Amino acid sequence: MIITRKNKQRLIKYLSLFLFFDLLSILAHSFPWLGAIFFGVIMVLFLILAIHDFETGLIVVLAELFVGSQGHLFDLNIIGFTFSIRIAFWLIILFVFSYRLVRDWIVGRKISLKYLERFKHLNFFLFLFLFILIGLLVALFNHNDLAKIFFDVNAWLFFALLFPFYSVNENCAERADFFKRVKIIFIAALIYLGFKTLTSLYIFTHALPFADFIYHWLRDTRVGEITQAGGGFYRIFFQSHIYAVFAIIIGAAHFFDELVGERRLKKIWPFWGLMVLATAMVVTSFSRSFWLGLAIGLLCLFILFLRAGFNKRFFMSLLYVGSSLVAGVLLVAMITLFPWPRGGSFDLSLLTDRADFNQGESAISSRYALLGVLKKEICSSPLLGRGFGATVTYKSSDPRILAQNPDGMYTTYAFEWGFLDIWLKIGFLGCLAYIILLANLIRKKFTTGVWFGRALSISLISLLVINIFTPYLNHPLGIIWIILVALF
Repeated sequence: MIITRKNKQRLIKYLSLFLFFDLLSILAHSFPWLGAIFFGVIMVLFLILAIHDFETGLIVVLAELFVGSQGHLFDLNIIGFTFSIRIAFWLIILFVFSYRLVRDWIVGRKISLKYLERFKHLNFFLFLFLFILIGLLVALFNHNDLAKIFFDVNAWLFFALLFPFYSVNENCAERADFFKRVKIIFIAALIYLGFKTLTSLYIFTHALPFADFIYHWLRDTRVGEITQAGGGFYRIFFQSHIYAVFAIIIGAAHFFDELVGERRLKKIWPFWGLMVLATAMVVTSFSRSFWLGLAIGLLCLFILFLRAGFNKRFFMSLLYVGSSLVAGVLLVAMITLFPWPRGGSFDLSLLTDRADFNQGESAISSRYALLGVLKKEICSSPLLGRGFGATVTYKSSDPRILAQNPDGMYTTYAFEWGFLDIWLKIGFLGCLAYIILLANLIRKKFTTGVWFGRALSISLISLLVINIFTPYLNHPLGIIWIILVALF
């Protein structure tokens, strides 16, 4: 995609809005009474926007998902219940979408969903939706805790966004422009996430005076996790960093695609810079799941490049991709080691030690402890599962849990083992329906013969790998990516 003047204007506008809302969130964190006011004003403005410009309303929903991690940049507490900005956006966009359907039926005596017959992946989605419903019914039948059922199933409800996004994609007179807007908001989100991540890295590695305030803001809004990784280096993990993994895969495919015939450096270098920034985010996330998912994705691309021809184009692609990955690591090192006001420390051994899945740290020990218990619980109802909100009790080594329970016993309905979580909640049949849906999307996108489609296909493979250890297939961030891949 060429960065035109119009796209640059959109990019600057989106970046400014991201910064503005982060500043509002910081202000609300400093003065909690302002939080409810900001929340109410944003909701009213978003409702007006969605009614008058539904397409832009969907772009706002995407923007929040791309940069919001767990969606709590703004919260509203009502009778002990935390109402997040993400849930509010979801409710409003579906309300407006339903209103538009009813309006069209009353005015035109027609059903606007007729065009869904053209959606080739619809049956696969409906098959999965059936097992989501069964999982809910099983949960109620098993008398699972209602609060746990709600908090467990609400992420799956983001699959409902498939219909408003598909309606705009099919009915919009400027469909190509909508696709460009989606790509621009994705690029803007990547740039802003990179800026936010590297700024946070600098703040914590250099122990700036306001580091404690930033830590509590990031933690309380659930945007990210900040933990000391050793040697004065800090892990900066945002859940939204998963999009950096996808960006690297898409960028690598873009290099190969653009190297057909005469190279156009003006089109390539901006995306090289994005890949450097995305790599820096993946490095600072210190997420083994991301590293493994990215490695598998790049391996798939390497095989495709090799099959396309062992020639100059192949070697140039490797050069661009390899140099961007190295530059990303160097960028993290430069920011960490910058000597003012006092430099932090960065050693490549931090990365190699982190990449060792066998080292006995608390997170790995806890996951292995959970694994055996999960298997037993799954075996109690393997086909249909135990329903949403099903809990498991295991012995954790997490210091935060040990601080509350010295014996380490911990009961939860959310598990790091992504596929086992899905299996426990909607059973083997539901898990199989999900895998069939993703396999169909991967096959369809790969057989388009277009490198962008192949990159999207490989991004889903990476998502599957990441979900083994970090659940994203049952999280709004993973679900919205699946919807976008299915539509575009």
